[in-house]
Amino acid sequence: SDLGVVAKKQKDGQRRVFVSRLQSGGPVADAMVSVLARNGARVLAVQTGADGAALLPSLDEYRRERDPVLLLV
Repeated sequence: SDLGVVAKKQKDGQRRVFVSRLQSGGPVADAMVSVLARNGARVLAVQTGADGAALLPSLDEYRRERDPVLLLV
């Protein structure tokens, strides 16, 4: 894959995810960023904007089998 992904957790618990092309370094618009839980279910999904960034809400409310374990792009 030619995609690079960086995820940063902010102080308020939100996560900002940046998706870019490795070869050019340019942002990837409209990439689907999914959060998968321990049980394999998709907890939520958001798309990146024109700047290649997506903002995920705090995931602190998910527990047990819905505990987030993976970001999938």
